[in-house]
Amino acid sequence: MAREIQELLTFMTLESRIDLKSAALQYVLGLTISDEGKELIKSTLALLRCLFDLLMDKEPAVSSTAHVVLLNLSSSDDMREVMLTMDVIPRLLGLIVNPEWIDADKVCMILSNLTHSEKGAVEFVRALQDGPESATRNVTLHQLVDIFDRKNFNKSADFHYLATVFLNLSQVASVRKLFLNKQLCILPRLLPYTQFAGSSVRRGGVVGLLKNLCFQVECHEWLLSEEVDLLPSLLLPLAGPDHFTEEETESFPEELQYLPDDKQRETDPGVRKMCIEAITKLCSTRFGRGFLRSKQTYLILREYHKWETDKEASLACQKLIHTLIGDEPQQGMENLHEVELPEGYTPSQTIIAGNCIGSA
Repeated sequence: MAREIQELLTFMTLESRIDLKSAALQYVLGLTISDEGKELIKSTLALLRCLFDLLMDKEPAVSSTAHVVLLNLSSSDDMREVMLTMDVIPRLLGLIVNPEWIDADKVCMILSNLTHSEKGAVEFVRALQDGPESATRNVTLHQLVDIFDRKNFNKSADFHYLATVFLNLSQVASVRKLFLNKQLCILPRLLPYTQFAGSSVRRGGVVGLLKNLCFQVECHEWLLSEEVDLLPSLLLPLAGPDHFTEEETESFPEELQYLPDDKQRETDPGVRKMCIEAITKLCSTRFGRGFLRSKQTYLILREYHKWETDKEASLACQKLIHTLIGDEPQQGMENLHEVELPEGYTPSQTIIAGNCIGSA
């Protein structure tokens, strides 16, 4: 089999005939659906280099198939490790910022897979900061957020999977600081996407990012301030067409005061649970708990809890409600983030990294 792979390499060059390249790629694509096939490909770095070269093929069908092959391969932990040794992230970044690149969405999905691990996220950040100009075209996080937030930057792509890239990058402390940088003003541009009807991937990626940013307890007052106004973005996915008294409604955040009768809650239970976990993290300090109480957060959560059918999300909401309606901790334990936890306690996972796989 290894000999067959070596023979394939002669057909997988930019100069090869289109029919030969296409046939070779289809064979390799078939290998990506089995662990044995992936192991075979992993043992041949020259084949991986050919696949990345063929991303640039002038024939769209050849280039598109090469994207799918790499997408399928990048869904494997072992293959991701190998790809990361090849310094491919700068090249992929260059494709994202090309408004004419018709397979930009597949590139985003590959990058989502590559940044699934902390090592991949660190490599991505290194490429943003230190990559050669010819490779990255001076790509910055701010530029990627701009592409994510713009309509029709690329008529062939919607860039939903950039949300999971952002989420995965939030494993890195320096990236969390960038998202929380007051001068860069990146975060407020992402908040509306917790209610984006067009893609659960985009909603989930942004909500997961917000959850991770809420672990920066020192930023809670700023996040809850009018400058950012994070709370409504986390509560809106949980809110439905519920009815409250006028007095109760007046205490809600403005965005939640007069919701339409056809208001729908977030359909993905995983996204709902991340919203609850983010709000729970905002309850780490006395200030946060007091702020949430002043906005009658409990009432919105109470109605949501009646509606919720997912056991994990329901339990998370129940715990959050108990925190909001319970007595304040005793003196010296007000900051729940600093409280020493009982032995054997396991906190919930901080990072929810996105992982995707393509298909032929």
